[in-house]
Amino acid sequence: MSWPGSWPTREMDTSRTRLVNLRKMLDELPAEPPEVAAELARFLVVRSAGYIENTFETCIKHFAEAKSHPAIARHVVNGLFRGRNPAPEVLVERTRNFDEGWAVQLEHLLGDDDSRIGRELAYMVDRRNRIAHGRSETVNRRKALDLADIAVELGDWMATLIDPR
Repeated sequence: MSWPGSWPTREMDTSRTRLVNLRKMLDELPAEPPEVAAELARFLVVRSAGYIENTFETCIKHFAEAKSHPAIARHVVNGLFRGRNPAPEVLVERTRNFDEGWAVQLEHLLGDDDSRIGRELAYMVDRRNRIAHGRSETVNRRKALDLADIAVELGDWMATLIDPR
């Protein structure tokens, strides 16, 4: 079976655009009142982590559907979209289940530049969990903006690596 549509999908493109627009909104938001920026920063962190999780699983879904027997694809898709946090080690392990080479490339990406992306992703997932569970969830505007940039970078990388065409 071959891939019939455009890549990334319209759904993926819309998700990315909404994340970029949310990031821009926070970046351009006036400093007063500070509570609004703080709430939007927290939402941006949650949205950034969700974007990575959804992009990864959407890539896997479409790759399996394009490259596998329908029964195998159905089995793969049934294991997706279960709300697993996109922690670096989780992404690597889940990627390894599909392709060792992809996992090695992901490990390199996460480890490059003194593990910048890996550290930031781990921090993002930690903040997401804290925010979602009502624990200490402080994240400033600048950090939220930086984490959104990491999410977009990682999502773009995944869409390039796990391309069903």
